[in-house]
Amino acid sequence: MKQLTVAIIIFLLSMNFSLAQVHQQGTAALDLSISKTGVGVIAGAGYLKNFNDNAYIYARGLVELGRMYNFKYTHIGLDLSAYYSPFVVSDFFQLNLGVGITTGYENIRGVSKTKNSSVGLMLGAKGGANIEAFLSDQVGFFVFANQAYMFKKSLGSAYYEVGVGLRIFLNNYY
Repeated sequence: MKQLTVAIIIFLLSMNFSLAQVHQQGTAALDLSISKTGVGVIAGAGYLKNFNDNAYIYARGLVELGRMYNFKYTHIGLDLSAYYSPFVVSDFFQLNLGVGITTGYENIRGVSKTKNSSVGLMLGAKGGANIEAFLSDQVGFFVFANQAYMFKKSLGSAYYEVGVGLRIFLNNYY
């Protein structure tokens, strides 16, 4: 975690920032992210659509792979969230707060030698925040943290997620 923090700080200090505010009404974006949980690593791909300069909806597909003790853990899921920017941090940073639902399918292998243990479908609520740094009019880098509470999950009902991502804005025209 310490190495990730140092890498993010070095990356942010070494780039040339855009002075354009990228979240604009009607724009859309695609992103790729990688994050860490208590059990494993999540790779995600997302889509966002801006309602206005301060609010957007966000859908993200994810795959989590992990290993804990003697078992292997796999989680394939979908997050649907709404984000709001309460204030502008600066010309090239934006703070976004979000809430939504998360659903998925989890599978645990290796619990016993005779059978696999599979929990199946799960559903829960997720809240979080992200800080975006706009690298240009079309590209943004973001750091995020989420906390989810699941109604049905084999490894406890709550889990955290901390990660980074790169966002490409599809239709920003100035």
